[in-house]
Parts: sequence; structure tokens; C-alpha cells
Amino acid sequence: MTPDDNFDQEIEAFQEEVRNELVVRHESLQQYLEQCMEQSQQGNPSVTPEVFGMYFKQQFRHIFAMNGDCKSIDRLGRYYLEGLYGLSKDEVFAFRLFMSATLYGFEPSFVMLGQCYAYGIGTPRNIKSAAYWFELGLRYCGPSEVAFLGYFYHQGKEVPQDRQKAISYFVTAADMGHPDMFNLYTFAANEGDPHAQYMLGFIYLNGQVVPQDISTGLQWLQKSVEQNFAKAQCYLGIIYLQGLFGIEPDPQIAVQWFQLASKQGNDDATKYLAECLANGNGVTKNTGEAIRIWKKFAQKNNDEITNNQEYRNCDPGCQYMLGMLYFDETFPEYNLKEATKWLRQSAEQGYALAQEELGIRLLKGDGVKQNINDARHFLHKAAKQNLVVAQFYLAEIYAEGQGVPANRKEAFKWYKKSADAGYVPAQQVVANCYLHGIGTVKNESIGYDFLSILALWGDEEAFTLLKSAATSGNASAQFSLHNYFINKEKSELAISWLEKSVEQGLAVAQTQLAFIYHSEKNYEQYLHYLHLAAEQGDPEAQTYLALVYEDGIFVPKNDESAFRWMKKAADMGHVQANYYLGNLYRDGTGISANSEKAFECYKKSAEGGSSDGIDRLGSCYQFGVGVEPDTNIAFQLFQQATQLGNPKGQCNLGICYLEGIGCKQNHELAFKWISLAVKSGHPGVLRRIEEIGLDIEILSNGLYQFQQLQRKSYPEKQFEQSLNQIFQNEESSLQNIIPPCDPQ
Repeated sequence: MTPDDNFDQEIEAFQEEVRNELVVRHESLQQYLEQCMEQSQQGNPSVTPEVFGMYFKQQFRHIFAMNGDCKSIDRLGRYYLEGLYGLSKDEVFAFRLFMSATLYGFEPSFVMLGQCYAYGIGTPRNIKSAAYWFELGLRYCGPSEVAFLGYFYHQGKEVPQDRQKAISYFVTAADMGHPDMFNLYTFAANEGDPHAQYMLGFIYLNGQVVPQDISTGLQWLQKSVEQNFAKAQCYLGIIYLQGLFGIEPDPQIAVQWFQLASKQGNDDATKYLAECLANGNGVTKNTGEAIRIWKKFAQKNNDEITNNQEYRNCDPGCQYMLGMLYFDETFPEYNLKEATKWLRQSAEQGYALAQEELGIRLLKGDGVKQNINDARHFLHKAAKQNLVVAQFYLAEIYAEGQGVPANRKEAFKWYKKSADAGYVPAQQVVANCYLHGIGTVKNESIGYDFLSILALWGDEEAFTLLKSAATSGNASAQFSLHNYFINKEKSELAISWLEKSVEQGLAVAQTQLAFIYHSEKNYEQYLHYLHLAAEQGDPEAQTYLALVYEDGIFVPKNDESAFRWMKKAADMGHVQANYYLGNLYRDGTGISANSEKAFECYKKSAEGGSSDGIDRLGSCYQFGVGVEPDTNIAFQLFQQATQLGNPKGQCNLGICYLEGIGCKQNHELAFKWISLAVKSGHPGVLRRIEEIGLDIEILSNGLYQFQQLQRKSYPEKQFEQSLNQIFQNEESSLQNIIPPCDPQ
């Protein structure tokens, strides 16, 4: 018998052992299900259909695994590893399941087996084996596992030291979005890796992860360029072409960089070069060469396409450029049929600019046969991608009833979207809609505000209409004219028109005048005009008046008045007032405490887009205030608040990562968000940090290390790893690249 025969027998014996264990556990599940059935028949309310479903699913998964289904074996390994879905936690059996799946060649289990060896889960820790399995399952590895490989090869203890391989893994982990990508790039860049140098330059130039530092960013970009790194050459070309980061535009230098990068096969550089050639920008105009390049990408990987076939999965941007070139009447090879072909292919691949251009041409019959239905189809797709001109023309279709019944409300919706994005023709229409109640409720105040915006853009007709209405005594027009002159920094004229509006009793003008008096520390007049505006129903004034009474500023504290005014503002839909009203209901200020009503107020505020409301709604779900607790929803809401830049949301998101609330524990991300929140100096954040017992001084200085992170109330709980400390010295910092155990 050969050694290979012995090995095969050992594998078969091991697989048989695992199958036998699965049989035993399957039989236990069967017995448990029978017990559940008996309890259900006896009326036990805890035995729900969901419980039955969960255990039936696990029973069948065991059957599949017993029959060698690799995915089921791997999935059961994950469940036993964490003790999920009714299965008792068993790390040793989980390890054996992963080993079984790997022996069947199931690659995702390679990574799980590597994690078991790396962290000593269900088996003694073995770095050499961990590295072996991580590398075998590399395409399924996450950034933590890849960074782990980098650490192994850099350390060179259990595996042979290989510095270049270590750097390669560090850069790959950073590219995959490792939480400590900045430090990984920094280490690799200092070791001379051109890709890391390019990425570090990009990070500094764009202020990602770190504050913007143009000088440092350009230095790193230059280092990468000096190593002939194509991506860096292309990016430098873009900088010179567009005049970014304070550098004077120089198309000739840009073209030189594009040419260097293009020679190395950089597709982006080649496309930029084609655009320069087509326009004669920085290089002698050569449309023939531009067309050759664009066609190369427009029909890439489709060499055998016939004239009747469409170009799918090609570069829609190049198809769009070809279409636009062939539509150009000054182009010697002007060809409407060819132009339409390329533009349609680009549009059908979802390229928004092509959809917009083709939609407008189909609507007008410009260079193509008019087709209103197709026009509406493409314009709608482009409009949904927030292209303002497409939104405007789509609105025109609904306003004029072209190919569809006229629908003023639908038209106004799209006009408004386009106007809000700054498209002047749409703003002109929207102003008229509000002034005359076309497709929306008549609102002169908003209408004149749009005229004010148009006037600021230099629209003389809009200014004339606005001034004429203001001179005729229209209070809303007078207030909008005040805003116009404020933006023109003509304060005397602005105040003059504001006073005229106030004299006529316009509530929003009274509120504005109140704020001016507040800035001048004339609190008596501030309260006077705030009261006038609030009595007239201005929700902004009502909100501020409520806060005055709640805090007892300038007036005796009066919780009942605070509640009354805040509720008035909230009932009018004021987003922030709903947030504050939620606080009053929660704390029982001026009204009996009512957590359910507090929750409803926070929900309304969140739906209105208030980051404070979103954050507080997250807290409601976290702690079960007025709603059943749901940490998953809480985590998602904290993420939303964080995306809006809310410091309290950042703090709460960091605490979620710290504690594993609605997410997996991630100490690196916990540090990132908590320290960012602390740097804001927000009082609510500082109070929250004190509540959970973290050291504010260490956090605010950015010197936080997770070895030091401990709760004052739980001194025994410490966190062992840190990936966010700055690389003060190579060896000590690289030791911290081993992430916390995260088998999932």
C-alpha cells in the first residue's frame, strides 16, 4: 500500500466520523422536534411556528450535510461556531465541519479553517496552517484575513519571511477597504510600493480618512509617478487637464501624462487621450484617432459582432462619445444613422448622459425620427439618475400632454426636482407654478423666493417681476427681495425691504427680524417679534419660542408653554420641532411622560430628514422606548445619522461596534467613530462618553489604543487589539494588524 493510499484512507475515515456525528445530532434534533410537537399539542405558547420552522430547516440541513453537500456542511460549521439558530455552540465540531468541507474542495471553508487556525478556535493555534488555508481560499478572504497574511509574512516566525509578499497583502487589504487602510497604505508607501504611494496621494489630496493636505498628497503622487505607475500618471493628467488642487490647467502636460499611462495599458488614460484628440485640447486635433480609440472600447470583446447585433457589455461612455461626435454637423464624417446607433446602445446600457441626449432628440425629432414614447422612456430613466435637463423635459411632456394625458401635478414634481438642483429654466417655471397655483398649492412666498434665486443668477426679468411685486406692496415679494439683497451684501437695502414686510405683518419676516435682534443682543425685541410670528403660526418662531420657555432664557421657565408652542410647530410639520417634542414627551416636560408619543415624534422627525431625529429614533429601537427593541434597526439608523454628519449618531454607531449592538464587534470602527464624535466637542456626545466610562482626553487627542480601552464600571473588560494607532514604529504597529476574532 502506497503513502497516498494511506492518506486517502485517513480522509475517508475522517469524513465517516463527521458523518456519524451529524447522524447523532440529526437524531437529537428529531427527538427535540417530537418533544416540541407534544408541547404544542399541550398548548405551550412558546412553541411557535417559527420555532418549528427553524428546527425543521436545521434537520434538513443536517441531512444534506450527511450526504456530502459542501454548502450545508460549511453553513452548519458557521452555526455551531456561533451557536446560532437553535444549535448549541461547539467550536471543536465547527472546526471539524470546516475541515470536512475543505477536503471536498469547498473554497469558502478554506477561509473559515484558516480563521480557526489563526485564532485557535476548536484547534490549537497554528499560524503556518492559517496562512496555508488563507492563501488557498484567497479569493474568498476578507480584508482582515489578507492583512493577517501580510503580518505573517512580515513577521516571518511561523512562515518564511517575505517582505514583498507582506507589502502586497497589506496593499490588497487596504484596497479591499480594511478599517485601517490609511496606516496600511502608509507602511507600504514608505517601503516604496507605487500603488500604495498613489493611493496615499489620492487620500491626502481628497481629504479622505485624513484632513486634506494637498502638498503631502502631491508629494506621494510624485513618488508613484517616478516609479512609472500608470494610475498615478493618469491621475496627474486629470489634475493638469482640469486644473485641480490649485494647479493651473495645462492640457499639453496632461496629454503627456495620459500618453505615458496609455502606453502601459491604462484604459482610463487612453479614453482621456481620445477626448483630447477629438477636441484638439493640448494636442493636434485628430478625430480619426479618437474614433479608433473609442470604437476599441465601444465594441471591446465583441470582435465577431455583425451589423444586426447590438454591442452589449461594452463601454457606454465611449459609445456616448461616438454618438455625440457623429451628431456634430462640423464633423467631416457627420452621420445621423451612426450617431443614433451608438447613442442608443449607450442609453440602453444605462448611461445617463446618453439617455438624456437621446430622449431630448427623440422628443424634438432632432436628427432622429420623433418618437414621444421612446423619448419619455429614456428621459424618465435619466431623470431618475438626477439629470436636471432630463427632469425638465420630462416635466414638459407631462405639462403639455405629449403622448400621455396632461398631468400638472406630475409635471410640477419633475420641474421641482430640476429646479431644486439649480436648473434655471425649471426654476422659472416653478416660480410661476407657486405664484399661480399650477400643479401645486399656491404659495407666493415660495414663488417669490424662486424669483429671488433667479435674480441672483442674473435673470433681469425675474428681478423686475420681484421688484414690481414688492413695490406694489406684496409682503412676500418684499421679504424675498430682502433675501436677494442679503446675498448681494447690500445690508441697508435688505433691512429696508425686511422692515416693509414686517410692517405688513408677514410672519416669516417677523421671525427673521427677531433673529437679527438676537444677534444684536436686544432680547426684548427678539422675544417681541418671536411672539408676533409664533401667534401668526410661523413654525420656526414657535419652535424657538418653545425652546426659550423650556430653558428659561430671557423669560421665566414654563414647561407648559414650551410644550404648547412646540406641539403647534410640530403639528405644522416642522421637522426639528417634532424632534424636540419627542424629547418633551420622553422626559415628561410640560406633559405627562409618554414613550409611545415620543417615538412617533422622533419617527416624524426622522422621516423629514432630521439627523437628530434619526439618531434618537435609533436610540428608541436600541432601548425599546415606545417600540419593541430591535438592535438591527437601531444600528441602521445610527449609520444613517452618521452619514448626515451627526456627532451623536457617530458616537452611538461607535458604541454599537464596541458592544456588537446590531452588528459584529469591530474595535477599529468603534475607535474611528467614537473619536470622531468626541472631536466635534458636542456636549451630548461628551455626556454619553462619560456615561459609558471612556477616557475623553485620550480619545480627543487621537492617541487611543484599544489595549487601554476599558470601562470604569467594568475594569476587567479590556480590548486586546488596535488597528487605528499610528505606526509609531514598524514592529509594534504591525503586531496590531491581527484583528479581533471575527469568524463570520
